[in-house]
Amino acid sequence: MAIHVDGKALNSKISWDELKQNELFQEVLQDSSVSAVTKAAMENPENTGIDINSDMIFYMKTDSDGGIAVFVGNLKDVEKFKKFSTDAAKGAAVTEKNGTSFLKNDRVLTSWKKERFLIVADIPEMKEMNKPGYFERPDSDSTVKAPASERNLEALAASLYDVKEGESLGKDSRFGQVMDLAGDMHFWVNSELLMKNSLATAAMSMLNISKLYNGNATGGAVNFENGKIVANTL
Repeated sequence: MAIHVDGKALNSKISWDELKQNELFQEVLQDSSVSAVTKAAMENPENTGIDINSDMIFYMKTDSDGGIAVFVGNLKDVEKFKKFSTDAAKGAAVTEKNGTSFLKNDRVLTSWKKERFLIVADIPEMKEMNKPGYFERPDSDSTVKAPASERNLEALAASLYDVKEGESLGKDSRFGQVMDLAGDMHFWVNSELLMKNSLATAAMSMLNISKLYNGNATGGAVNFENGKIVANTL
C-alpha cells in the first residue's frame, strides 16, 4: 500500500492557518496530554524542518519478518529536523555513517541524508495477523506477548536511499498509470498480495479462487476542489 501527497498542490488550495481554525485541530492544541513537540509541529509545520511544499510518500510493505511502514520526504532545514526528531525521541542519540544520520527510538528509526529524510517503523505483528485467532483474542489478553523486533532498521534505511527504479514500485506499469492521473494525492493497494496473505484466502485455497485476484491492484487520484473531494480510480 502506498500514498503519495503533492504538498505544493495541497498548500496552494488551503493555508495552514485555515486548517488551524478547525474545531478538532484546536481541541488537540489545547489538550494537555499532547506533547509540546507535537503542538509546535501543529502550530507551524515549518518547525519540523520538513519541506511541506514537496512530494511526500507513505507506504507499507509485508515480508517474512512481518512488515514495515515508511514515510519519505524532503527537508527544508536539516538542523530544525534534527532538533525536532531528537526532541520527539526524548533525547535519543544521533549516529552517523557514510553521510547518513540515524536516530532510533524503540521500533522507529528516523534518518536523514542531505535534503532527504525517511522514518521507518518495524511492525513484526504483521506476521502474526494471518495466524488463526489473531483478531479474535481480547485486547486485555496479557498472555500474548508482542513479537520481538529483530530487523536492522539502520541497514534498511541506508538501502532505501539508493533504491534503483527497477527495484521499486515504479517498475510496475499499473502504479505508473495511477501516478499519471492528475491529483493532489494518489493511493495504491496491491490487492493480489493482500489476498495471498489473507488467512481466509488460505482456507479457501481448495476452491482455486486465485484467478479472481491474480494481477489485481487498486489505485487512484484524489483532488480537493471547491469544498468537494473528487476521486478518479483505475
